[in-house]
Amino acid sequence: MNFAEVILTSLVTSTGAISLAIWLGKALILERLRASVAHEFNEKLANLNSELKRGEAVLESFRSAVLANRSKRQEHVAKRRIEAIDQIWEAATIFGSMRGIVQMISFIKLDALANELSKNVQAQKQFGMLKPDMDKISKATGLAAQARPHVTIETWAYYSAYAALVALAASQYNMAVLGFAPEKYVDGKAVVKLVRQALPHLDKYLDENGLSGAYAALDQLEAQLLVAISKMLDGVDEQEKDIRR
Repeated sequence: MNFAEVILTSLVTSTGAISLAIWLGKALILERLRASVAHEFNEKLANLNSELKRGEAVLESFRSAVLANRSKRQEHVAKRRIEAIDQIWEAATIFGSMRGIVQMISFIKLDALANELSKNVQAQKQFGMLKPDMDKISKATGLAAQARPHVTIETWAYYSAYAALVALAASQYNMAVLGFAPEKYVDGKAVVKLVRQALPHLDKYLDENGLSGAYAALDQLEAQLLVAISKMLDGVDEQEKDIRR
């Protein structure tokens, strides 16, 4: 082998070695890059999983708090509704104690009574002993006002018509005892309208009989009020079952 061949062989060998070294360097760098990227990815994935778990824990805590608050609120609503039922029935009982006045004025001509009592002081005193206690009516009105936001629309419709009838009768009677003709000062159309809304099946009957027909419907209103209150109590029972679940 002459000198030129030796030089050429050396160059080829050196070039190959350099190419190999370059290739090995690139492979090493790529491997390190892959390892670095994989490590960084794994770290970020682990952090993400950790954040997700913390988020799930917070969400679960929030969900538990919401459910607990909902249960407490439902319990409070059920308790307040029972109190409202007691209040509305106490108010209805107060008005019910005066239903005798309704029956009385159903068959007495109040204008004639007022005219007679204005001339007869002794009779006025006797009839005055039967005057409804307006303080009781005020108490009943206050109880019902407190209960109203917590009772059903149906319950309030029956109660308001029932109470309005008795209150109107009490006012008419008191005016007659004082010698004033009620028909001149008291208009019962608004009360008849309340009864009509509560008992729509009596629409024709009320058209024909007006206020006297409304007074005659007092027993029906009371019966329907009891049914509505019973439905409310059933609803409270179901709500309490849901709370326990």
